[in-house]
Amino acid sequence: MNICGNKMLMRNDASGVKSRRIQEISKMVCGIEESQLARTLSFIEFKWGLSRPTALRYLRILEDLDFILIDSQADLIKRVNIE
Repeated sequence: MNICGNKMLMRNDASGVKSRRIQEISKMVCGIEESQLARTLSFIEFKWGLSRPTALRYLRILEDLDFILIDSQADLIKRVNIE
């Protein structure tokens, strides 16, 4: 994201699209305490037209940023409570 004066300019290339998608997915998953991983992946695939590996990759990015925890064995995504 570039800031120029009072205007915020978003990139319109693939990097900008990926950034916006991750932000939208972040808002979605961080608004809930806990969710089924398979159901969340299906919703992301449907809403944004992504493949399952790409949807999972985006969730892993959010996990790396400590927004969520993914437990694949229990099929759960949990929001990380930052205090």
